[in-house]
Amino acid sequence: MPEYSGLPSLSRLYHTPATVMKTSLAILLCFASIGFFSYRIIQQRAETTQASETTHSGPVATTESDGAFNPMQVVPPFDPIVDAPMMQAKEVNDEVLPLELVLGLELNGSARAYPINMLTGPQREIINDTLGGIPIAATW
Repeated sequence: MPEYSGLPSLSRLYHTPATVMKTSLAILLCFASIGFFSYRIIQQRAETTQASETTHSGPVATTESDGAFNPMQVVPPFDPIVDAPMMQAKEVNDEVLPLELVLGLELNGSARAYPINMLTGPQREIINDTLGGIPIAATW
């Protein structure tokens, strides 16, 4: 195998003091950046946690000096669901899966099933209904 004089060997090229110094500085800069951004993330989480604790740490209800109960409203009221869409059991195809949980009720010969996944939506947990001539509230 012929030797090429005039070209430095790869080991000497990559291990020069300048290359080692540049590589060391690059690695140090990476670690410093990771440390800085990790610190900022931890700091922001602490501030967020502290802010949410101060926002929700107050009492939900108070008692007046005369002993009267004074509840405080913390969530705005939602309009009630009074006309929930319904379908006959024989019409249900893939709206309710076979292993899905339902809240079932039978009153005065009338029956109804409320799928629990529809009662646990982000804004509703109660449906006002009438079953067998009796007003009910289905909730989960």
